Amino acid sequence: MSFSNLKKKSKTFFDKNKDIVIDILLFGSIIQKNVRQTDVDITLITQTDKKKSIELADQFEEILGENFHVTYNCISDLFSKKEPIWLSLIHEGTSLVTGKKLVENLFLEPKILYNYSLTNLQYKDKVRFFYALKGRKQEGILKMTKSLQLAKGVFLTPVEFDREIEDFFKQWGIVYHRRRILIEQ
Repeated sequence: MSFSNLKKKSKTFFDKNKDIVIDILLFGSIIQKNVRQTDVDITLITQTDKKKSIELADQFEEILGENFHVTYNCISDLFSKKEPIWLSLIHEGTSLVTGKKLVENLFLEPKILYNYSLTNLQYKDKVRFFYALKGRKQEGILKMTKSLQLAKGVFLTPVEFDREIEDFFKQWGIVYHRRRILIEQ
């Protein structure tokens, strides 16, 4: 199913159920660039009870067909520790109704903060790593992923390039830490 067809079906379903469905969000690995996904994750943000929410999720999944996994999240659970998915939804969820990222409605921009250490590399490998990171004869990974270096060993990356950065560090055997953050627009 094309993305425009998915949006059209989502908007139709939303319009029929807008008294209890607040939004329909696309999230998960499909959001990341260069990722082929066979199981697309979608969640309905509802303002009703669990039973009705389950019914709605099942109905929408049936409308969409194979390769779509539809769940629900009640707005009343937004601040509940029992529903940690909200962090992912706020960070990466994109509305299939409005086309906007959920976080844009909060006037925030999601990023991944990376910090790393090169203590495990020999000097010659550190030089090669910096060429791959910042570029020399070709673009480095920071420029290719629209990342912003903040200080030595620290940079911000747009969410959609998270996988590329993690793969880059793993390829080099670099010790790193990663944190999802939100920045005021």
